[in-house]
Amino acid sequence: MITELNRADFHLCRPLIDEKVHLEARAVVEENNPGRIFVDHSRKPAAALIWIGNNDGMIFIGDPRNDIFLKELVPFIAGPLKKMLAEEGMTWFEAVPAGKDWEEVLQRLFQNRKLSVWEQQVYRLNDTDLIQPDYETSIDDYHFISAAQALADPQLNTSFLLDMIHDSWASELDFAASGTGFCAVYAGEVVSACLTNFFAGRIHSASLATREDHRRKGIGKQVTYLFAGECFNKGLEPYWDCTTTNTPSVKTAEGAGFYKDFTYRVYSFPVT
Repeated sequence: MITELNRADFHLCRPLIDEKVHLEARAVVEENNPGRIFVDHSRKPAAALIWIGNNDGMIFIGDPRNDIFLKELVPFIAGPLKKMLAEEGMTWFEAVPAGKDWEEVLQRLFQNRKLSVWEQQVYRLNDTDLIQPDYETSIDDYHFISAAQALADPQLNTSFLLDMIHDSWASELDFAASGTGFCAVYAGEVVSACLTNFFAGRIHSASLATREDHRRKGIGKQVTYLFAGECFNKGLEPYWDCTTTNTPSVKTAEGAGFYKDFTYRVYSFPVT
């Protein structure tokens, strides 16, 4: 039967990780970021479902032809997993297949569901291609500092920054130890930030957010530029993942010099 792995046993899924597996799944398996893992066999897993800690989808890895896992998957989602989702206030199941083989399997398994499907675009960046942004309006009213500086300043209102950190990290201490990022400060308050939200090895995925009343002023471009530059200074590689229809995110990534690496699909359906 499908069982949940203890965190101490996440390493058993390392053999299932290859170049097709998304960064977020690797980050959970390597215990860099929060998440849960459900497998076909608790000691020798051959297939797994990885629940990303920020509730941003469940990634399927391993053998897509594993009969035991596939036979139990649909009743597992309809029963135990549905209850777990409800406990988190979630009414939708989001499936992310690691590769074309998993995509074909999930399409077949969920063919009777009312599926919503969308595409995600992953971007990478070479250090020689990083582009400093141009600004349509002045950003002189903003002060730009590292996330580490912001967290160390007791006079600064960091609630916006902490919310971003807690979305993907177990604590701000974990982020401070392993993540990186830059913030825009206005009137003593963090109003925009670009941070590591997941990492595996030297690859750091970016999370960008700007408070609504400070958008369309160019500060998101600046913190993205500073984040990417800091990654390269530390010997890290920035990574960008967004929906293909998220025009502002696409423009920010491409404007900073990121190039398209690959596209993948997400399948979603209600479990109420």
